[in-house]
Amino acid sequence: TDPIERLKIQHGTSYGYSPSMMTAHVSISPNEQSGRQTSLDTRTNVAYFSSFGYELDVTRLSVEEKEQVREQIQFYKKYRSLLQYGDFYRINSPFSCDSASWQV
Repeated sequence: TDPIERLKIQHGTSYGYSPSMMTAHVSISPNEQSGRQTSLDTRTNVAYFSSFGYELDVTRLSVEEKEQVREQIQFYKKYRSLLQYGDFYRINSPFSCDSASWQV
């Protein structure tokens, strides 16, 4: 899914389910559905608030991007318990402004 659209999906879903019950993966950019280009960091930050994963061809990543992915996976492993099971707070809604902020 497009990560910007995914913000709305996850925000709404968070009223009934914890992040551990959601699925969001880092996909390719530009997004195949919306055509929107987003940075690897943006796509990853959205996916962190779910059962994090990647859905892309890693052989097409640059050396720099592969290193970013390694660091992102290390970060998620370190904070997985907090991200999936910590107290989840909605700071602002992507439905009422052009950004979303969450806190655990």
